[in-house]
Amino acid sequence: MPERHPASNWYAAADLLFSDIRIRAEGAFRIEAERPDHDEVAREDDERLPERLDVTLLELGLDGHLAGLFPGSSALFARERRVIAVETAAKPHHRITVTPRVLESSDELLVLATGRDRAAAVRAALDQGSAELQPARCALRGKWFVDAGSKAA
Repeated sequence: MPERHPASNWYAAADLLFSDIRIRAEGAFRIEAERPDHDEVAREDDERLPERLDVTLLELGLDGHLAGLFPGSSALFARERRVIAVETAAKPHHRITVTPRVLESSDELLVLATGRDRAAAVRAALDQGSAELQPARCALRGKWFVDAGSKAA
């Protein structure tokens, strides 16, 4: 999706986290999902993505997804590449995502989960189950930032 789209994770991070601190553009990795050929973008990004990321910032989706890794998605099984184009039932339907391989190799994972509407997804991530059904389980080793709403029973 376009960089400045309100639903863009990049937009939220850049606006809320990076606007008052000085991080050089070379120090951040953004997927250019607004380009029309998602397969080409994914191939290029797979090549330019460092082997290990220092920090990966994720937001927990209402359904327990992280990045473009949705429950039941074949992307959860991708092992050869680190960035792939995917189609999802959620809008926007055509996305580009990092694969679990990137999450596994990141030095730090930070997961944002705020609001009562995220409480069920937080609970499901912590319950026993597979990452294929609850992609958020791919980030359990990370640091989770939750508020009172998302911790609600």
